[in-house]
Amino acid sequence: MTSLDGVSLIHGWVVNAVPALAVAAVVVTVARRGRRWWAATVPVVVSLAGAAVTAAAWYLHHRGIVRDHYPKSFLVWTGEVLVAAAVAIVGWPDARWWRRIVAVAAVPLTAASTLVLMNAHYAYWPTVGDLLGRPMQHEISARALSDVLARQASRASLAPPAPEAAPTAPGPDTADPPPADPPTAPVDSAGGDDAAPAPPSVTTAAAPSPAAEPDPVASGAPAPAADRAAPAMAPDMAANRSAGDGGAGHSRRATEVAAGPTPAAMHGVLAPLDVPSTVSGFPARQGTLYLPPAFFDSPPPTLPVIVMVGGTPGGPQDWPRAGFAAQTADAYATRHHGVAPILAFVDHNGSVLNDTECVDGPAGQAETFLAVDVPRYLSETLHIPRYPSRWAIAGFSEGGTCALELAVRHPDAYGTFVDIAGDWAPNVGSEPDTLRELYGGDRAAMAAHDPANLLRPNRFRDLNGWFLTGASDGPHVDVAARLAAAARTAGIAVTRTVLPGAHNWQLATGAFRTALGALTRQLAGEAPAGTATAAMGTHHHNP
Repeated sequence: MTSLDGVSLIHGWVVNAVPALAVAAVVVTVARRGRRWWAATVPVVVSLAGAAVTAAAWYLHHRGIVRDHYPKSFLVWTGEVLVAAAVAIVGWPDARWWRRIVAVAAVPLTAASTLVLMNAHYAYWPTVGDLLGRPMQHEISARALSDVLARQASRASLAPPAPEAAPTAPGPDTADPPPADPPTAPVDSAGGDDAAPAPPSVTTAAAPSPAAEPDPVASGAPAPAADRAAPAMAPDMAANRSAGDGGAGHSRRATEVAAGPTPAAMHGVLAPLDVPSTVSGFPARQGTLYLPPAFFDSPPPTLPVIVMVGGTPGGPQDWPRAGFAAQTADAYATRHHGVAPILAFVDHNGSVLNDTECVDGPAGQAETFLAVDVPRYLSETLHIPRYPSRWAIAGFSEGGTCALELAVRHPDAYGTFVDIAGDWAPNVGSEPDTLRELYGGDRAAMAAHDPANLLRPNRFRDLNGWFLTGASDGPHVDVAARLAAAARTAGIAVTRTVLPGAHNWQLATGAFRTALGALTRQLAGEAPAGTATAAMGTHHHNP
């Protein structure tokens, strides 16, 4: 790791300097004397660049490649690249040597400026280290993880997991009530089996602050942090974690996440996660596993599990990098004596640009992978009982849609879902494209994934759902409101929260931070489902 790895790509000097240099280079390239140059050449170049960008934007939207709203300034930034390239070519014969050098430099500078400004908007690569894929803080190797798990298995007295329900074929009628949980791990789903579901709660919250969260101790928590030694890590962990405190540039943001009066900071570890596609055959990429400090206790407490997926384009590294999920969990663990959920960041698309929407179809058996292969592997590898009330699935954007779909179609796998700015239903743009690309022309399969069919009245008793959106993301705020209403009618205990922000990873980071405390208590059976997320700041209802 180098000192440059920690340089921020979402704020600071890079975000200011690169666009400024690009504009200066374009100005120097364009600024020259001659009536014909200004009367004909420059207007033609600008017009053609504008037409090309507009046509590209229309095509991307029409084909469903880019479905989310983006600022119109994106078109200006992209057009700047085309103008720089065209001016460099057209003006080359008559330009002086120094102007030619500037003209050539203007092309990569404007391209870099566009990428920097777009990245700053979406917060996809927080630092240079993230862009280059450097190791993250507290990251261990697969061998170190194997040593840890072997040591845990040899010394822990673990109760055998509950018998698994036989997997059922995905479909609209697979959402029967999940198997009963043991008395030691109950979940209060709005007052019990015979009680009416909790009313939907909507909170419009200011930016979340972890320090403001209540501090109940999760059941089975180990001794307070001040009395505990550091977790017993694998012996080669030090050789495999990133050097220094700024691994992958996350240290600054980690400090922000953990701000507030806390005991000595605690941290879990990140490790490679290779889930075999035993049943699905899905070509999943390597994911990442987060193990909280309490996992290394002897014996460890029974910890809840949150499976996390992102959007497209992207991959399983998005949540630990762009979403700062591990730092958020570390901050929670520090305030709760090392106890936090196990987080599994898994692949659901198979490649950067693929878009499965987590359904079984021409793009792969993604739904079976996430509903069968992932829970089974995590349960067997980490010796975690597969009680649905202690398992959640969470996602952002496409991943939010996946979280809802997987929970309502497979409540025997996940008893809770966290939908952060997801769509109404799986889609890749237009209905014909969705039918063809996701379902191979099978209309019955498409209907089986439509919430209008899935969320039938009084269908569920023990399912819990969270909908979180950004106030500036109007379309997804509306979708979340419709889904929350339909989910409550179906018997799901619903929590809905509107946060400041747009459709980007900064929102996803804040949403996970906002929900984690109450979500963890719910998964531990300590808090009723469907209760409002604690809000800080001024409340204003957003219907």
